[in-house]
Amino acid sequence: MPNRTILCLWLLTLPAVGQTVWHLNNTTNIGGHSVTALGNPQVISTPYGNAVQFNGLKDGLVVSNNPVAGMSKLTVELVFKHDPLTVPTAHEPRIVHIQSAGPSSAAHRLTLETRVSTQITPHTFHLDTFLRFAGAKSHNCTLFNDDSPHPVGEWTHLAVTFDGTNFCNYVNGRRERCGTLTGAVFADTGTTWIGQRNNNVNYFEGAVLALRFTPRVLATNEFMQLRGTNLFLP
Repeated sequence: MPNRTILCLWLLTLPAVGQTVWHLNNTTNIGGHSVTALGNPQVISTPYGNAVQFNGLKDGLVVSNNPVAGMSKLTVELVFKHDPLTVPTAHEPRIVHIQSAGPSSAAHRLTLETRVSTQITPHTFHLDTFLRFAGAKSHNCTLFNDDSPHPVGEWTHLAVTFDGTNFCNYVNGRRERCGTLTGAVFADTGTTWIGQRNNNVNYFEGAVLALRFTPRVLATNEFMQLRGTNLFLP
């Protein structure tokens, strides 16, 4: 069986109980939830199935759902490809922004971001992730991996985990940074922005293939992988 078939079949496998998988293969309905497309994001063909391409200018998807609702422990995974920048203002993109309903100052928030270095060729990016539980007192943690550059133009697996105290991030199955914060249960309602920040800035130039949300901390050998390649580790 060709590798491409293996890859596509693996990505279409039904999630385990409690897991949610979002395949970004269209711009109107993701995971059974309505989507508002901003700008003109395009559905493209990849060796791993369809994905959504964002141009770094005005493209975004707004999903009317909070996929981590009610979670006190979690793993969030993202499969994406950063393009070499042609839009200078897209150097600090927010690829995924999940936020609970209500005033921003009192919202729970999880963001998956990068910082792109264009001073060298090819460009590289650094991972920047953020988790906040807000209430009577705000508890938050920022993990900026300024010492771990990664090449653009390649399919990449990103993951964050939270066990109730420890917030960690991973690139291609390798842990890069951890921090601590006082946790809570993520609020039940909210919205997800893909390709941009919730206030229509920090656009992403590249493609997003899939997201997966799990209400527990996964071991690295449980992360999503593109089978048949050595792209994602371990």
